[in-house]
Amino acid sequence: MVTLATTVTPAKRKFCEVPTVTLLVGKSKKAFYVHQEQLCEVSPFFKAAFTSEFREGSEKKMDLVEENEDIFDCFIQWLYSQHYEIRGDGTGSDRFREPLRLFVLAEKFDISKLKNLLMAKIFAAAKQGSIGPSLSAIGYTYEHTPPSSIIRRLLADWFACKVSIPTYNDDTTQKWFRSHPEIVTDIMLSFARNISRKHSKNPFKGDMPEEYQEKEPGQED
Repeated sequence: MVTLATTVTPAKRKFCEVPTVTLLVGKSKKAFYVHQEQLCEVSPFFKAAFTSEFREGSEKKMDLVEENEDIFDCFIQWLYSQHYEIRGDGTGSDRFREPLRLFVLAEKFDISKLKNLLMAKIFAAAKQGSIGPSLSAIGYTYEHTPPSSIIRRLLADWFACKVSIPTYNDDTTQKWFRSHPEIVTDIMLSFARNISRKHSKNPFKGDMPEEYQEKEPGQED
């Protein structure tokens, strides 16, 4: 007589039974109730906070008063859908404001997967459209990201390769350059990288460069 081995299937947890954390966002402290497992999976920052012995770890609550409610809502929508699209038809610079602000949030909370997605979306939009990010959107991004941020490389390359000479000579642009010396340095480096190559290459003519992506946790070198 043959005895068949039995397989015990673990009981499935109901979605409503998965532990959640409370994120109080903006000056109004709007409450976002988010599943802890999903949040911590994409962000080492939140994982460290909610698995620690500090207040956030015990109370499962965090104040994020500096964050914008609408941008944070975009993040939560991405967290549960793993999808994001830039809105707009490519004829205006305002459509870059939201994805760039969302990138700043992803940079702050170390969400590599979202950063890489946004880099691909911003690259595609900047490549296809006739108008790129506004000076104010670029300035905000530079003011809220570290020098090593991959978004800075993309924005500097875009300025070096796609902005016309008359725009460089415009009084508004000149004034903006004086208040944002970091991007001037990055634009010069972008020019230098292209000139030093045997054949000058516009990164927006072809596939997205590997330099515009960062390694995500768990990815092999």
